Amino acid sequence: MIANEFYVPGLMDLSKYRLEPAELGSAWDHFVERSPQGTIFSLSAFLSAVPFRPAVRYTLKKNQVVGGAALIEEEDGKTTKVAPHVIHGGVMLAPNPPEQNRAQTGSEEFRVTASTLAALAGLYSTVSFNSSPALSDLRPMLWHNYGTPGPHVQLDLRYTSYLDLAVAPEGSALDAMPLYWACNKSRRQSIRYGLDAGITVSLTDDIDAFLDLYRATFARQDLSVDPVEMTLLSAACRNLAAEDRLRMFAASTADGALGSIAVFGLDAKRAYYLYGANSPEMRNEHCGTLALWQGLVALAAEGVRECDLEGINSPKRGYFKLSFGGDIRPYFRVTLAQ
Repeated sequence: MIANEFYVPGLMDLSKYRLEPAELGSAWDHFVERSPQGTIFSLSAFLSAVPFRPAVRYTLKKNQVVGGAALIEEEDGKTTKVAPHVIHGGVMLAPNPPEQNRAQTGSEEFRVTASTLAALAGLYSTVSFNSSPALSDLRPMLWHNYGTPGPHVQLDLRYTSYLDLAVAPEGSALDAMPLYWACNKSRRQSIRYGLDAGITVSLTDDIDAFLDLYRATFARQDLSVDPVEMTLLSAACRNLAAEDRLRMFAASTADGALGSIAVFGLDAKRAYYLYGANSPEMRNEHCGTLALWQGLVALAAEGVRECDLEGINSPKRGYFKLSFGGDIRPYFRVTLAQ
C-alpha cells in the first residue's frame, strides 16, 4: 500500500502496477535494448561482471511489461547501492505505444516511474541508483510520499556528454569532418600534432595490455588500484568482447611505444567511452587524444551515430571530454532512505 495523498483512485491510481523479479539473459537484454532509458550498464554482460549482487525486475501493468529496474544489492539484500563503474541504471520504461499521443504517454510514464519507485521502497530500506539521462521526468521521485511525513527522495545532479558522430565518410580529409570542427581549438591542435608526430591508432583486442596500462596510471601516483575495481574492469571487458560489444583503440608513438588505450562499449543505441589508460611516461605525447579521436572516427565508420563520453563531473575530466564538442546531458544520483 502506498501511503500518499496524491496517488489515489481518480487522480493517479497505481493499483494496476506491480514489480516482479527478472533474470539476466536474452529476455532481459531485449527489454533493456528497447527501453529509451536502457544503457550498456544494465545489460547482462555488464551487470554479471559487477562483483556485487545485481537485482533486476520488471514493472507490469496487469500482465504487460511496462518498465523495469536494474539495481545493485548489498549482501544483506535490504539495501541497494551505486557500484563502481555502473554509471546508469535504476528505473527504465518500455517504449511508448505509437498510437498514443504525448499527453497519454506522459501520464503513463509518470505512473510507471512512480509505481516502480514505490515498489522498490517497499523492498529496500535504502534505494540508490544513477538514473539514465533519458529519464527526463523525475517528478514521480520528487513527489514520493507527497503530502506525508514519510521519507523523500534526494536527487544529486550529475552530468555527462553525448557526442554526435556525424563525421564525413571514411577517408575524408581531416578538415572535412564535422566531428573535427566540433572540437575546440586546443583539441584540434592536439589531433594535428599527434598525427604529425606519427602516432598511429589501431583496433586491439589485448585486454591484458589495457589492464596493465590502467594499473600503471595509478602506480605513477604511488597508488594501487582497488582489486574489486580491477575485477570489474577485466570481467566487463571480457564479457562485452564475447558479445562483440567491445572496441579498444591503442595509440602508439612513431617508434612503436604504446601510449594510450581507449575502451568503448556498444549497445543498440550508441557507443560509450568506458575507460581510458595512458602510459605515465608519455603524458605529453598526444596519445590519449588520438586514441579517443580515432576511436570515434572508426565507430562512426562502423555506423554508430552517438557516443556517451561517460561523465564530466570533475574539472579536468570535464574539460577534456567537452573539448570534443559534445552536448551536456544531466542525470541524477537517486537516493531514498527509509
